[in-house]
Amino acid sequence: MCMTLAGCEIPSKPNFSIDHSVQVPLLTKQLPFLGGANALVDTSRAGFLHIFNINGSGVVRLTAMTDYAKVMQVQGLPKLPPGYIYPKGLMVNLGYDDPSNGTDTLDLFDDLEAKISEIKDLNYLSQRVGSFSILNASMSLYYKTNLSPGNDVFAGVVGVNAHNNETYLQPVAGSAYAIDTTNITGLWSHSQALPKSQITKFPIQQQGMSGDTLEGAVTFDQSNSNIGDFIANLPTEVRFVGKAEFNNPALTDNGTDIYFDTAIGVDIPLEIATPNRPATYTDTISVDFSSLPSQQSNSNISNGELKIYYVNKLPLSAQMSFRMLNEFHQPLSTSIPDTAAGYPKAILDAAQVDSTTLFSSYPARGVMQIQLTKDQINTLNQTRFMVVRASLQTTNDKPVRIQATDYIRLTMSGDFSIQSNVNNKGN
Repeated sequence: MCMTLAGCEIPSKPNFSIDHSVQVPLLTKQLPFLGGANALVDTSRAGFLHIFNINGSGVVRLTAMTDYAKVMQVQGLPKLPPGYIYPKGLMVNLGYDDPSNGTDTLDLFDDLEAKISEIKDLNYLSQRVGSFSILNASMSLYYKTNLSPGNDVFAGVVGVNAHNNETYLQPVAGSAYAIDTTNITGLWSHSQALPKSQITKFPIQQQGMSGDTLEGAVTFDQSNSNIGDFIANLPTEVRFVGKAEFNNPALTDNGTDIYFDTAIGVDIPLEIATPNRPATYTDTISVDFSSLPSQQSNSNISNGELKIYYVNKLPLSAQMSFRMLNEFHQPLSTSIPDTAAGYPKAILDAAQVDSTTLFSSYPARGVMQIQLTKDQINTLNQTRFMVVRASLQTTNDKPVRIQATDYIRLTMSGDFSIQSNVNNKGN
């Protein structure tokens, strides 16, 4: 105990802390379905082609067409006397037969043998969206050939998306494109024979002529194939291998190689459903939370939550999650909200849907409150990028239609309790 003033050390300034609450605006973003850089689908980016159309009822349709890029010459036809009529039932390869994998075998994943059609317009969607069912989609296989009408083509077709997930085109059993009893050999995928269920049969049909070239098309829809699942995979490339069987003996050897060239056209009305598997949307946006206190400063955040006010005109609800990244795109903490640790999910409600048109009629409005963990709080000020992930669900998994004018608007703020420490020993 100090008995005299001279024997006591008196601090020139006291040590203390101040607790206060603040709300910090962090992000305001409107995401139209179609549009510029802030859109869910950025149609202004370089290389984005004429793929969006809106029909009379307002349904957004995605249509893309590849070109005839690689002529598939038939090689290895027997060299017979001029005028010889090829026998009925002769099977020929529609394309180069790479000898490295055997004779009369065409592999979908041998780039020398497969016709590869890139659908670049789907790449943007394929990187960000997945796992949903598309209703009423169709895909047309356009071809140019000097084969005669009536000859049959047997084809293997696979779509590969931006994540290298594969979906094989499969005819509906009993449909005109399904194989009945014909035994087809030599169509492979990854060095394995394709099963009959993954081989499609269609006849050459003349729909136009250009010189000696016959032009035709075959269309796959939900009545004759699994095109809904095929397109829902959002393939960025479609691979084709095929063989032709001569059913029309009128074809003669006139010294000219047979050719069969293809192009792909897809028509995707954005009329979707999410039966038992929510669609997923993922994107990374640039942010800067450096104004928040760091662990090295005299202030620290003792607890906090994110508040996200939303207006949703899309006919889809969403379970939202966010991942904070530093300037090097490295994750800073666990996903927000940390549902694995017991924190509640962040749900964005769907817009009200008109039962007749299936369009959204009134936007949903609300606020999502997300409690942050201590680790998440401590690294917030290092955040320079944010990964936004949404699991999208149609109401009761029923079909809905998306309009070009649909949008989501998000306003994010942080509610923080900040403790400022004062510890001055200056004179």
